[in-house]
Amino acid sequence: MHSSSPPTPRGSWQLSSRSLRFLQGAVIIVALLPVVFMAWQSANLLQNMPMWDEFETVLAFLVNYRASTSVEESVRAFFATANEHVVLTSRLLMVLLYEVTGKINFEYLAIIGNAFMLGVVFLIGRQEKKRGFGLFCAAIASLLIFHMQHYENLFSSYASIDHFQVVFLTTACLIMVLQEGAWRLFAGAVLATLAVFTLAHGVAVVVVAGGALLLQRRTRAFFIWSGIGTVLVAVFFWRLGLFSPTPSSLNPAKMPNIGAWLSYWLTMVGGVPAIGHPRIALVSGVFALITTGLLLVRGGFRRDPFLITLALNSILACAFIAYGRVNAEGVSALSSRYMVQSAMIWIALSVLLVKSLPQPKLTVIGSSVLVALAIGLNIAANQQFSEEAHRFVQRRIDAARYYDERGTFEGLRTPIFPRSQKADLIVQTAERTRIFEIEAEDSSEVMFPGNLTLFPIIFHFDKVTVASENVHVRGWMLTKDQISTDLEAHLLLEQENHRYLFRAFPEPRPDVAAANPGRTDTETCGFYYVIPKDSLAPGTYTLKVVYIGPRRLLYNNTPQTIAITEGANTPQRQSHDSIVKAP
Repeated sequence: MHSSSPPTPRGSWQLSSRSLRFLQGAVIIVALLPVVFMAWQSANLLQNMPMWDEFETVLAFLVNYRASTSVEESVRAFFATANEHVVLTSRLLMVLLYEVTGKINFEYLAIIGNAFMLGVVFLIGRQEKKRGFGLFCAAIASLLIFHMQHYENLFSSYASIDHFQVVFLTTACLIMVLQEGAWRLFAGAVLATLAVFTLAHGVAVVVVAGGALLLQRRTRAFFIWSGIGTVLVAVFFWRLGLFSPTPSSLNPAKMPNIGAWLSYWLTMVGGVPAIGHPRIALVSGVFALITTGLLLVRGGFRRDPFLITLALNSILACAFIAYGRVNAEGVSALSSRYMVQSAMIWIALSVLLVKSLPQPKLTVIGSSVLVALAIGLNIAANQQFSEEAHRFVQRRIDAARYYDERGTFEGLRTPIFPRSQKADLIVQTAERTRIFEIEAEDSSEVMFPGNLTLFPIIFHFDKVTVASENVHVRGWMLTKDQISTDLEAHLLLEQENHRYLFRAFPEPRPDVAAANPGRTDTETCGFYYVIPKDSLAPGTYTLKVVYIGPRRLLYNNTPQTIAITEGANTPQRQSHDSIVKAP
């Protein structure tokens, strides 16, 4: 007697177990690739250098914390306001990192911030009961979060430690509140408190979670939550000075123009799929709002309370951000740091739309189409924002080199803090108390490769500076008659008894490209060297420009010399300011 599986009903459709395993494996790879790519980018682009808010919210805070003489003074520092925020949780993480390592490191802070978004992807995937669909949700979340449109959060601690953390806290809060049980409600209240005291728009989760409890008809839990939420929000607004005689920026009397606020809000909501185009973002934002409303009306909360509240929380958070930023000068609705809220909206809505499809076959097709669209968006965003992201990071690199060379930010061409003198004071105090020290990344010294061939290399030194700690050399070089795309720039320092060879940090040189049209190697022909003086023996060195490639070892002499003397701290500055056109 042979057993057999029951016949498949006519009209039904399902995947074979082999096909299902194949799809799950493919989805896992799709989910991991954006994370791996951005981790690789972070390894290359993260810089241990403060920028904008970090001077005050990190360095100045830690200086004050270290100088505190009482518990009351320390607590006051933790709860001090920063613009419209009380960044308590971020300060706790900073202090923890400082106490463990003895210094603050901005790369580590950014890594912690990015880890929060890995946690968000995990939480979203875990909320689905079916493992395969949970992997699909995680893949969509990964594709919409880990790309260059979020560069400010991904590569900057002042953004990631706040803007990524608040998303993690609000997501975890909603998960707790939506499940029954007193301890889960308490855990949700703790997470909501942390969210509110991370960024101001963390208040959104208090409202959305309360609405969710009402829709679940959990009356007792709703009243408890309302009481906790009222106290929490009152304390938050009190810290921001809303009840003080001098009105704060959150005072209703300072309400921005409704039309401008509405446009700003909807543009922010539709930001991620628009990939930087404001008009498309505005249309996308309207679509997202209408879609959310229709899903609610048609039982979306009953079918998936987590995803619908996730979307509502980020929509409301965007409204709060728009209220605070619409009148701020130079703050776009598509600012990179705010796009994580847009991403959360579109993660939730896109998965909800797929789940609303009536048949399993349509669900699989819809899931495949959605993954393909998310992959396309991820690739397009990486291409669209890659150059902008690199410019953003380069500002930190340039500032570190400038400060290392001159000991001040005064005169920096592209400022990284509004007041240079205050930035100098903060950094000098942090250096004196050993909280942080600015260090320009050193050029790599390489082994001498062999016999060099004298070759007509066209070169130009914009700057040759012997500073107190390092030698700084900036300029560009090109071969006279041949394309040099297979060659890497090096600098040879040579005297009678010693010679040292250093690999360049490549730099884009659009000015040289404009002066030499038709050449394909001009865009990246720039170089920058930061050479530690303590790695050089005292003496006078002649500088030679060197190109090293798989089959060619080329050099050219230069008239430039530098003198390294023991214990000398007086900078020697020699520079040229003209662009030499290659023949």
